Amino acid sequence: MSHVSLLPLLGYVSNLARREYRSSSVSGRTYPPVCYHRLRPLSGHFHAMANIKQQKKRVGITTRERIENLRYRSTVKTLTRRLRAAVDEGEAEKIEAEHKLLVQWIDRATSRGALHKNAAARKKSQADRLVAGKR
Repeated sequence: MSHVSLLPLLGYVSNLARREYRSSSVSGRTYPPVCYHRLRPLSGHFHAMANIKQQKKRVGITTRERIENLRYRSTVKTLTRRLRAAVDEGEAEKIEAEHKLLVQWIDRATSRGALHKNAAARKKSQADRLVAGKR
């Protein structure tokens, strides 16, 4: 099997890619065909739906998990903004309450796997520094 006939199997289909090898006029060597407009294999969020029942289930499960992880990360960001606003206002009780709630949500997101443990430690450290600056 030649290199040219394998291209459609790899997902790269183009008229230019189906041409025979071209030869160099200077060295006489042959080179594979040049194709600047290859169709890329489908990947990422935009691909065909699976035909297998279990894969259809997995797509739904993964979507739900992704949305739940997004909810945790978004809540942590919102609580960080609230803490920053409380620090700007300077109310000690409000700062303490917002800080406690933020740390609880960061720990919850970490235990669920929505945040990496190092990212969680970094966010807690940033919150501690923010609170310590106004004490």
